Amino acid sequence: MTAQITKRQHQVPQFYIKLWANSSNQVYLHDLKNKSSKLTGSKKILFEEFFYEEDPANPDNKIENILGEIESESAPILKGLNEITRKYPLYSQDKQLKKEITDFLGSDQQKIIKKFSAFQYLRIPGAIEQKEYELQGSSLQKTEIDYGLNPGRFVESGFIYLKERFEALKMIVNYCYDEFFLSSDWPCFDMKDSDDAPLLAEEIGASKEVVACITLGPRLRVIYYPHNFSNNPELAHPPDLIVKETPKSQVKNHNTLIIQQAIRYIISNKRTDFIYKIASKRKRNEF
Repeated sequence: MTAQITKRQHQVPQFYIKLWANSSNQVYLHDLKNKSSKLTGSKKILFEEFFYEEDPANPDNKIENILGEIESESAPILKGLNEITRKYPLYSQDKQLKKEITDFLGSDQQKIIKKFSAFQYLRIPGAIEQKEYELQGSSLQKTEIDYGLNPGRFVESGFIYLKERFEALKMIVNYCYDEFFLSSDWPCFDMKDSDDAPLLAEEIGASKEVVACITLGPRLRVIYYPHNFSNNPELAHPPDLIVKETPKSQVKNHNTLIIQQAIRYIISNKRTDFIYKIASKRKRNEF
């Protein structure tokens, strides 16, 4: 029996994109290059044919199968979290929302979300392009760089390298009310309080100055930070999980980061024209 081979290999999982879907199962996709917005289905975006294959001419679905397993583990957890937020749309329900999210996120669920985030941090073209840029001027030969940056190899070896560091990170799960979180074609990324971006996969979980974030739905995001995070004395002895509401201003700041980090596409649950105003001022100009 011939094994099934996935031709359209999504760099951002369909189940994740659908978290922003409307009743017609469509999301708003904002194209920063063309400054256009459209409603579309998850199957039609953020994929490349045979993207994770070591040899696209002879695909074996190895990495797709690995990614499929973690997506199968993660999908019910993210779906459950988003169902909880839909149950409590009002500020007056804040205590109930906070308690239900906290109760839902046991240690097993936290571990799976961290695993999903670690893979998502690496599995996108933007991460591979950043690592290629970082390796310019290194002692490695081009053939060595090209070999290591093959998307399938890069994702698999990178996750092995990062797995324990992501597991050790602490989590702040933020929820919001009136404003909504965006996502993009680069959903999980790290940052530090510096003009220099962290070296990809080198500083996360290793530097006390670096945090990472990922949006988990229109009303949810996670901030990951090390136990010795230096910028907030209140987190000197942090618990593994903190759950709290995010003010409007912080949601807007987060969305600005999402737009600045994105390569080309922004995902939202509604048409959001301010995206292009923010994008016009960002440093990234790969178009």
